[in-house]
Amino acid sequence: MSTVIYVAVVEGDQDSGYSAYFPDLPGCVTGAESMVELAGAAREALKIHLQGMAEDGELFPDPTALETIKVPKEIKEVGRLLVDVDIEDAPVRVNISIGAQFLKRVDVAAEARGMTRSGYLIEGARQMMAEKPNRFDTQYMIVPCDNSGLSVIWDRQSEQVVDVLSAASTDHSSTDLCQVHWKKGASPTPLDTLPTGYKSWARHPRPR
Repeated sequence: MSTVIYVAVVEGDQDSGYSAYFPDLPGCVTGAESMVELAGAAREALKIHLQGMAEDGELFPDPTALETIKVPKEIKEVGRLLVDVDIEDAPVRVNISIGAQFLKRVDVAAEARGMTRSGYLIEGARQMMAEKPNRFDTQYMIVPCDNSGLSVIWDRQSEQVVDVLSAASTDHSSTDLCQVHWKKGASPTPLDTLPTGYKSWARHPRPR
């Protein structure tokens, strides 16, 4: 949780009501009938604006000191407010390495969706983190072999055979693992559960 403070410039009067804007945050404006209500409205407007920036991966600008803020002549300033809000996840600047051409594709996709580059990358990361990976579907594959009725469980991460499956009706207990060869042209299938009619007989335990 981070606390940030920005200055809001106040305009208006008691008869017409008051409005406030944040010079450091273009587009962040609010209004209220009284100065008391304006303070709360300014805090809420600031919080919503900063949350939107955080979700888009935009860095918060450094707050300008209250006494150094310059107001345009056309603005009839009647006061200034120091507005503070608590932000759960303030963005930080990070350096990443990414291919130049791929980055161009990211920028085009982000622009098409009305998003910033950072926001687009963050949203992609959020979606990946929200998915629940199935260890067997992603890491292990069943691959048919030349040996009749044999298939092996291939660990795609370690690139090793971790188990051998044989048809339940066939006994291959004497087969040497070194004699198991890939069946040419065979298509691997994702491992979810042990296929019906197969049993595990290899010297290594099946992955759990």
